[in-house]
Amino acid sequence: MPDIGDELAAGRALIAMGRVLLRAAAGDMKEMGATDREAPAPLWLSRE
Repeated sequence: MPDIGDELAAGRALIAMGRVLLRAAAGDMKEMGATDREAPAPLWLSRE
């Protein structure tokens, strides 16, 4: 069974990869001429 540190590291890596993918998608959308819209907040961040 993995230590909690391993699970935490894996979770952080997934969050980082998600941010990379969102930036890439935003760039692709901008290149395609999509209008700027506010992106939805990820579930783990509060809007307050």
